[in-house]
Amino acid sequence: MKLDRRFAKGFNALVSYTWSKSIDTGSSGYGNENGPGGSSAVQDLQHPENDRSVSSYDIPHFFTASVNWEPPVGKGKPFLSHGPVSYILGNWQTNLLASFRSGQPYNLQVSGDVGNIGQFNSGYNYARPNLIGDPHVDNPTADRWFNPAAFSVPQFSFGNFGRNVLRSSHVSNVDFSVFKEFPVTECIRLQFRSEFFNIFNHPQFDLPNTNIGTDVAGTISGTVGTPRDIQFGLRIVF
Repeated sequence: MKLDRRFAKGFNALVSYTWSKSIDTGSSGYGNENGPGGSSAVQDLQHPENDRSVSSYDIPHFFTASVNWEPPVGKGKPFLSHGPVSYILGNWQTNLLASFRSGQPYNLQVSGDVGNIGQFNSGYNYARPNLIGDPHVDNPTADRWFNPAAFSVPQFSFGNFGRNVLRSSHVSNVDFSVFKEFPVTECIRLQFRSEFFNIFNHPQFDLPNTNIGTDVAGTISGTVGTPRDIQFGLRIVF
């Protein structure tokens, strides 16, 4: 769904919302296109249908909004188009870019050749754990994003926990900027820009540790994206 208000009377807005679901038995791609669960191996090559689940790039909800507003004040505008007051109060512009989306699916893993299939790579685990309890917690935190006690390491078998069952934290970001133009001549304008990226300084949690059987399983030790970033600049338009 998309709502588009084209630039008129100093105002422009584009708002979109996507509701989707993607299912497969294995995702492929590169980097963020593939999602954090995309690098997981098929657990049982004889029965790949057991890996049927949401795709690693499945994002159920995605909302974005882009809004630009130029108040009708200043040179070339309906109000205060002349004089020193116009030079100070006129020709401002504000911009807002906001995005909110669901978290991405990811997989849990166990180390070693627990399925006894003769395949072992210390940097690439194929097996998932067994589910023996409730993996969800009431108030997830960086110290305990899921319940690691709800899982056990299989012995000479594949794990029964499904592919891409758990999700990372949702992602939200708001960027805001304010521009001020100073007309110099008919053809030259000086623009002062103030830009605020991630203006609310909202941290975006990275994936938790997914290796069941370790002391750090379920804990988050990092973030993705950048903290609040503020920059100022001058631009000459001619």
